[in-house]
Amino acid sequence: MNSNQSAHPLRQFILPALVLFVLLLFTYARFFSIPYIGFQYDPSGEIVDVFTPEASRALELGDLLLEANGVTQHEYRSNLSTPWFFDVHPGDVLDLRVRTNGEERQLQLTVPGFNLPEFTGRLINTWWLSYVFWFAGAIIYFHVRPQDVRWRLLVVFCYVTAVWLMAGSLSRYVVFFSPVVFRTGIWLSLPVYLHLHWNFPRPFPRLPRLVWAALYAIGIGFAILQALGRLDPNWFGYALFVAVVGSLLMLLVRFFANRAERREVGFLLGSFAIALIPTLMLGLATAQDRLPLLSHGSVFSLVAYPGAYLYVVYRRQLGGMELRANRLISVYLFLVLLFTGTLILVSLFAPRLENPQEIAIAILATGLIVSLFNIFAFERFQRFVERTVLKIPQPPENMLQGFANLISTSLTRHHLGRTLEEQVLPGLLVRQSALFHFQARSKERQLIYRQGIEFTDLPSEAVQQRLLSLGTRPLDEDGVPAWVQMSLPVRAGNQTLGLWLLGRKDPDDYYSYLEERLLRSLADQTAIALVNIQQADRLHALHQRDIDQQEDRSAFLARELHDDVLAGINELVALAQQGQGQETPLHERHQELSDTVRQLIYRLRPAMLDFGLYRALTELADTITLRLGGQVQISLMLPESNHMYDGHVAEHAYRIVQQAVENAIRHGQPQFINISGVLEPERIDVLVEDDGKGFDVQGPSLPDLLRAQHFGLASMNERAALIGAQLTIHSKLGEGTQVRLQWKNE
Repeated sequence: MNSNQSAHPLRQFILPALVLFVLLLFTYARFFSIPYIGFQYDPSGEIVDVFTPEASRALELGDLLLEANGVTQHEYRSNLSTPWFFDVHPGDVLDLRVRTNGEERQLQLTVPGFNLPEFTGRLINTWWLSYVFWFAGAIIYFHVRPQDVRWRLLVVFCYVTAVWLMAGSLSRYVVFFSPVVFRTGIWLSLPVYLHLHWNFPRPFPRLPRLVWAALYAIGIGFAILQALGRLDPNWFGYALFVAVVGSLLMLLVRFFANRAERREVGFLLGSFAIALIPTLMLGLATAQDRLPLLSHGSVFSLVAYPGAYLYVVYRRQLGGMELRANRLISVYLFLVLLFTGTLILVSLFAPRLENPQEIAIAILATGLIVSLFNIFAFERFQRFVERTVLKIPQPPENMLQGFANLISTSLTRHHLGRTLEEQVLPGLLVRQSALFHFQARSKERQLIYRQGIEFTDLPSEAVQQRLLSLGTRPLDEDGVPAWVQMSLPVRAGNQTLGLWLLGRKDPDDYYSYLEERLLRSLADQTAIALVNIQQADRLHALHQRDIDQQEDRSAFLARELHDDVLAGINELVALAQQGQGQETPLHERHQELSDTVRQLIYRLRPAMLDFGLYRALTELADTITLRLGGQVQISLMLPESNHMYDGHVAEHAYRIVQQAVENAIRHGQPQFINISGVLEPERIDVLVEDDGKGFDVQGPSLPDLLRAQHFGLASMNERAALIGAQLTIHSKLGEGTQVRLQWKNE
């Protein structure tokens, strides 16, 4: 890899690493910096949970904190940097003033320090959902196409959401400026959410940049005012409402207005409902003091939302064949399932544990269960996700077999290049590549295909030879094009058949070990394909030489018959007329011999081919019509063309049309035969159709036609292959037959 590119992946780690650091910092604060006081309250001061016996005797769910340690509720809620409980330690006494059923009362509580119920309450909460959003953003950031504005917005959407979710879960404790981070994060989310859903999955009509600049300026301005305390602390709720409702409305408009993206948008809307409805219902149950255990897990369903965006990105961008993203999506879903199950186990068994020994045993048992589940279930789970969610018919490790089959069936260089460029490499997100074929006999280096690069950026023959000796990852060598990231020799045994160069790869220009190993195997399969193509070329050349010899002999015989036989007959008739004066019998005989010879000449090689394929086909239609005496109507609907084709293209095309017409007359009993199409300098497209009896066609591959004893059709198929044309035969009993010949000058 070039030195200027080697640092690129390192730079890409800065943003996700920074966001991860913030999340880890807040996670540390959650479990180790915030004092364990025996109860839990929401940002308004309402008691939402009690954990210790002393707190259960003194407090009730729904009590409202009015004052704690000299800090009033008004001071706590109006100043985002004023905590209620700070720098307290186990054994300290808390002075509290609370309101219970409209009555105020004073009480004191002793700080219990670490206790398992409170630890469990902190564990089963919204904080871990931040890591879900971070993980989804990391997958998109590293494994899709961050160059696209939609993917950049989606990454920012995931990261901003992760930060304010984490800070929001701690905002009540006023630790590490969590209330400020939470509220400013919401204000920054407003332009990001609206901008994302304006462009995702497909952009709405483009808006002037000034509109988006103004929206981001508003979001950043209000975030600064919020951080400076110049804004009401609760105003962030309006920003969140506008962001969520605005995004939802744009998704609804897309769903009803655009059928093309209805499936994807419907999936996002469904995930929106799945994410929010259980949360709202379980939140309501908490408010009514019902299902208290499940209420802790009311946010579990929210994992569906980043997962839905990840799935839509995956289906739209990757098309089911990107190796790393396949596994990461499976890992994402598996970790969510695993973490959810772990939290459920903890919530079920934690209240029953009373001493450190039991806690240690429970942790070890939970770890063992999770490990065993991971060992025995992940591969099956991954395959299940690939089949049902990602719609991948075969495992990623079997991609080599699928690609190898595609490559090995390539019988021409053109087909091989198209297979690699259009089917194989898109599955690996390779955007720049070129394949050279080294021909041993001619010592020529033929470019089979190029992708994403200009001709001027291709390496010279000397550089190609040096790349063969540099190994897979070329160094920053003089003369080596900057785009070359990997060079793979294409070898069969000891013979070097070519060189495969690979360049830019989305999203990070990084070829993993698995991908490098796969590409090496594909290079070996390409070598086998090139060997087969060379053998096919030799056989084709031999067969073409035989055909050429036959055509040359036919042309020679035609000239001899025309120049000698006919001339002799004419001379014989002239002499006979001079000697005997019996014109009529001799003239009739002369006409018969002339017609016979002309037919023989026609069968060997139509003389009109010397004037072009159009004139030869015109003569063919006239000759057959005259021969049949009008019993079959033959129409020629070809635009007049004087173009002369190179090689034997015209001869083979003429014979195919002739054979199609003769087959129709001989076997189909048609009333009419129509010859139509175009004869252009770079392509031939001729259709021969009749209204005859038709037949059940098999193939039209050459082996199938031979097995069915359709020898005429087999000959037509073989002639089409010789000139690189496509022959299509369509026929059904009682519906006539259509024979179409398509040739392009490639």
